[in-house]
Amino acid sequence: MSFKLIHDLSEELSITSRTLRYWEEKGLLRSSRDLQSGWRMYDDKEVNKASIIKFLRGFNISLKDIKVILENNDLETIISIIKKRINKLNDENIEIIREKEMLKNLILKLNFMTTFKDESREIVDIEKILLLQTPCNNIGDDIMKNSIKNSEVMKIVNLPEMRIAFYNVISSAPEEESLEKILEWADKENLMGTARIFGFNTTEYNKESEKYGWAASITIPEDIEIPKHMEEKRLPGGLYAVLSSTNEVYDSWNLLIKMLDEDKEYTLDSNRPCLEEHILKVKNGKGTWEFYLDLLEPIKKLE
Repeated sequence: MSFKLIHDLSEELSITSRTLRYWEEKGLLRSSRDLQSGWRMYDDKEVNKASIIKFLRGFNISLKDIKVILENNDLETIISIIKKRINKLNDENIEIIREKEMLKNLILKLNFMTTFKDESREIVDIEKILLLQTPCNNIGDDIMKNSIKNSEVMKIVNLPEMRIAFYNVISSAPEEESLEKILEWADKENLMGTARIFGFNTTEYNKESEKYGWAASITIPEDIEIPKHMEEKRLPGGLYAVLSSTNEVYDSWNLLIKMLDEDKEYTLDSNRPCLEEHILKVKNGKGTWEFYLDLLEPIKKLE
């Protein structure tokens, strides 16, 4: 059996000797003493444990949970603790999204209230604006048209029935090609800025699958004819839960489903399609459109 002195192990793991001593104080490691130098040293088993601790701490798993893993030394315990960490991250993500939504709503309110600013005054009464001590206390009702339930994270909206033109693509990444076709036609028809743009899966999506179907669509008036390479249908409308997506769309969908699973008023409605609404943000320097993305999950009232 070989041994490593504390400073050699700390250098190998790129951590401080103080960290190793702290782990030992918490009962995660055991050391012996080198008889000549008096330094702490660790045998092969403890070196492996230190490497495991360092690895798990990289995922912010607590020392308390790591100690449980080391003491039980079985896969079920490890999986259970990792799942607990994932759930905590999901909860933290909800809080981050909630804070972002609150700040975005605050900006909307502040922008709206500038229309009531007394131009003769050089300083706006910021305290009154932030505390909403103005005649516009119900501005939240105007921010989300057709909104029934408006939380900081998830909104419930009632969509009307809509006539759409859509272009379906089946590939490993169909969104870009499908959206490009729709945007090109919509730009020519002067629909950008007035129509709503939705995307939806046309085949069952699996994160591991090589190819899947996805269609971009745009709402169109009754009198507009669509080109032959596109298809027409009517979105049924109804109640939808809405969540603003992060860059990780798949994770955002999972987060929305998780929130609905915990909701006591609404449940999923599998009879209607899930939608991804592309909300126009800007046309960048390259001449291409950029969008915000809202996820819309069909729902119904719990009976």
